[in-house]
Amino acid sequence: MALVAFDLDNTLGFFYHIGIWGNFFSIETFESLFNKKLNPHASISSSLKEKLRKAEALFIKKLLKSPKLLKTILRPDLAKMIKPIIRAKALGRIKAICMYSNTWNPFSVHLAKELIETIYKCNGLFDCVVDATHPIRKADWLVESGEPLKTFGTLKRIFKELCHVTKTIHPEEIVFIDDRINKHDLKLYEKDGLRYIQPPAFAPRLTRTNHDDVLMLGMNVLIQTKLIEDLEYLRSDLFHRKVYFGMRHDVKIVKNIYDLLSISETTLRLEGL
Repeated sequence: MALVAFDLDNTLGFFYHIGIWGNFFSIETFESLFNKKLNPHASISSSLKEKLRKAEALFIKKLLKSPKLLKTILRPDLAKMIKPIIRAKALGRIKAICMYSNTWNPFSVHLAKELIETIYKCNGLFDCVVDATHPIRKADWLVESGEPLKTFGTLKRIFKELCHVTKTIHPEEIVFIDDRINKHDLKLYEKDGLRYIQPPAFAPRLTRTNHDDVLMLGMNVLIQTKLIEDLEYLRSDLFHRKVYFGMRHDVKIVKNIYDLLSISETTLRLEGL
């Protein structure tokens, strides 16, 4: 029985331009900004959490109704990759499926799971999603390059601890799918039977229209959910912080929602134009 691991960006799709909206209504992003040492009891009110959940759900609903934007997010041949996986899992040939990504944006992996499972009507297809910030990836950071590795040890932990696989995991049971040309350390286990599949990278070039559509979609969500009027939201650490953006990891002090919107627009322009 197989265990399948997918990379996210450029493999399942292209989420860089969409993931920026995790800065605005991802509860996980929001809570990660609290300084627990200074304020161990920091929390979000239940009413704001509900607004954030509604905003995320509305954002996904709007994406699903925009074929033009979906073409810039999910790879065009995704059905050829996903449908056999769906059938194999339904037949019991696949025990667990995970998303194992180096993205720093937790919102992106959760968004990808929701979009794919909704479009292909396969709720629960992905047993878990793991981004670069997940605590289970600690061992992946024992490198000097600054980029986390993808290792066999961490992958086994993901399947055991997050996907609840109880039996011993052997390399020949794993199928790993990642577009990266320079393979991750998992390549060391190919000699032991691990199947390392490298689909061609999906990297669409965004047009000015795509750029504007992404901004307008996110802005409409902020307005329709009234987040843009919520004082707890506007005064939170979500906006009063340093933000790193662009290929050079430029730093900007964000004082308010308008600063973060400006950075998002700049990021889109750098990504797509």
